[in-house]
Amino acid sequence: MRAGVFFNRVSQARRRTPGLVALIVSFACMIGGGIVGYFLFSPLVDPREMEARQGTTSTSVDPFALPDAIFMLVGYTILVFVFLWLWLRFWEKRTFTSLGLEPSAMAKGLRGVLFGMAAVIIWAATLILTGVGTLEIAVGDFPLAALLAALVLMPLAWAVQTGSEEIIFRGFLLQTVGHRHGLILGVVVSCVIFTLAHAGNGVENGYYFAGIFLLAIFLCLYAIAENSLWGVWGFHLAWNFTQSEIFGMKAISDDVSPNTLFITLDKTPRLMRLEATQTEISLVVIALTLVLILIAFFGLMRNTRPD
Repeated sequence: MRAGVFFNRVSQARRRTPGLVALIVSFACMIGGGIVGYFLFSPLVDPREMEARQGTTSTSVDPFALPDAIFMLVGYTILVFVFLWLWLRFWEKRTFTSLGLEPSAMAKGLRGVLFGMAAVIIWAATLILTGVGTLEIAVGDFPLAALLAALVLMPLAWAVQTGSEEIIFRGFLLQTVGHRHGLILGVVVSCVIFTLAHAGNGVENGYYFAGIFLLAIFLCLYAIAENSLWGVWGFHLAWNFTQSEIFGMKAISDDVSPNTLFITLDKTPRLMRLEATQTEISLVVIALTLVLILIAFFGLMRNTRPD
């Protein structure tokens, strides 16, 4: 049995990347893209915002300003696309779209967005209905223009950030390792590296990392089942945007520090503010992603054909 032709995309390369080298290239794209992006784009951000985020000043900055939030998402990640394209173009000599981004399949991205939004709504509703989460309507705290700007600009910023992760973890890394060493090892390597990449979020809760790992498994199976990255990109975009900008989900008063990403974006206009402890948030994510994994697994089995 085989999972579609997802891994066979690598066969389009004239010169294939070994598994270990793929790990090095992935880290080089992410770290190198972040460093170069910082130096290129940080001058575009109000210095007061940069200093406030780094904790080097107590100067009050405009709570409705979006540049810092956008820079954090876009500035550190947009060059990942460029660096990976360079590797595929000049080393492997295959097209960027061969990762699973054929224009003809873009409609899968919209389906992924709707799927991701529905998943987060279920996540938030579970927190609220079980009484472990506190929901506050936050729209009145911000000028309408600022809120509209956030709802227009932040999805674009999240699209860049989540897309950079999808092309690395579910595109290049999963395909390269999976093609050489099989489905299981490809998924495990992709999920482990994806989870480690989120270790910098300032959370040291085991449930949090379990939730991230399970989410990564789901995204891998989803990509393989659809033989495309558009669906997982749309899902990941909606997952991050909806929890952050719509529900303003934030971890509070737990045995760990809150997610630093939510701290940084805390003053970005959003519709609501949903608070719960990191453990409670993560436990709901674990339960939800287990269901999502089953859905993706059955989707993969349905699309599987005998050799």
